[in-house]
Amino acid sequence: MTHGLNGSVVLGFDGGPGSAGAMRYAVAEARRAGAELRLVHVSPAYLPMTPMMTSNPSEIIRAGTEILEHAREDVGQIAPELQVTTSRRSGSRVGELVESAKDARLWS
Repeated sequence: MTHGLNGSVVLGFDGGPGSAGAMRYAVAEARRAGAELRLVHVSPAYLPMTPMMTSNPSEIIRAGTEILEHAREDVGQIAPELQVTTSRRSGSRVGELVESAKDARLWS
């Protein structure tokens, strides 16, 4: 989705199997445009408390941070010339991704 002409390329990244293709596309677009690549991961703002769920908020934050670190490394191997920034946010995925991309050239 195109938005503006001078912004960065923003990729919402969750580390799942479909993320690799999205990353290749975002890298190609950032290269083509000569733009910065921003990797964004959104963690839930809260966790439901159930006996089966043992994760705590600090584990969720740590997992999101690790996902972004691995993604940055992957981009560095694919396109070492790209400027890459990361942002770990929490809250509604849709809302946080839209907010992260409000000044972006392209987001996916």
